Amino acid sequence: MVSYIVGKIISVNKRSITLENNYFGYNIMVSKLDEYEVGKVKKIYLYKSLILNNKNKISEELFGFNEYEEKEFFLKLLSVNGIGCKTAIGICNNDVSKLKELIANKDEDGLANFKNITSKIARNIVDELELDESYVRNNNNFTDELAKALKTLGYSGKDIEKAVNHVDFNKKDLSDLISDAIKIIASNSCQIQ
Repeated sequence: MVSYIVGKIISVNKRSITLENNYFGYNIMVSKLDEYEVGKVKKIYLYKSLILNNKNKISEELFGFNEYEEKEFFLKLLSVNGIGCKTAIGICNNDVSKLKELIANKDEDGLANFKNITSKIARNIVDELELDESYVRNNNNFTDELAKALKTLGYSGKDIEKAVNHVDFNKKDLSDLISDAIKIIASNSCQIQ
């Protein structure tokens, strides 16, 4: 299975984008359409869903994410009763870090206030989705400490944001997190933006 794809954005539609890669155009349903711009080269993390329609034909849909963390959250949502791919991608239009915090705190009412989340879906998420401390930790002070350290080292806000979104927060030592973040920034600066 393909984990991600890098290509040029050809068009941005109501709920999807068309991405060209090696002379093939891929229609990808995405959240946060405002983060995609026609003509830009982008790395998109993919999830492929196979659907059996009423004529016994199999079709596929691609779902794309700017950040791996968002794809991970999408996959966790799919494990919840009553949430399919289209509902999950709609939920990902919201602030994922705030959603994780509400889920960790079992705040059903707070979740129901977000777009694309009904009270029934909020109840199912709170009942069925367990987010362990390491999964939610990057919403807490580890992120702030890492961001402050990178800022002190002179990195830009854009580089810091990319690093914070890709760092493995399971490591307990801040110096390891800083080292990983610098590697992520360095590898991003070597890629086509």
